[in-house]
Amino acid sequence: MRKKEDKYDFRAFGLAIKEARLKRGLTREQVGALIEIDPRY
Repeated sequence: MRKKEDKYDFRAFGLAIKEARLKRGLTREQVGALIEIDPRY
């Protein structure tokens, strides 16, 4: 029998990150460089 997994909606989380990034005038590439991760993630 499979265990039921709760699914988390990451959309609200992503939108909060985007809003904070835009308030600071940063691009996705700049944020990616700051946290040392590819901007696609």
